[in-house]
Amino acid sequence: MVARIHVLPQCPECSRRNSKVVLTKEVINGEFDVVRRRHCLACGHRWYTAQTREISVHNVEWADHGTVVNWVHV
Repeated sequence: MVARIHVLPQCPECSRRNSKVVLTKEVINGEFDVVRRRHCLACGHRWYTAQTREISVHNVEWADHGTVVNWVHV
């Protein structure tokens, strides 16, 4: 099973989490895979967020203190 973290981004101006996506673009060459333009519904500020590709990790071995000892990237 893959764990996903769903967190709404905060507006950099008013710190509220009430925004909507107004544009989504896939990036062909670059550091990020998806760039989104957001619009804050509280204050009207617009800003960009970026997303990187998720990778699957299998056969993870953990040490007793919670650090990863060995893992295989697929």
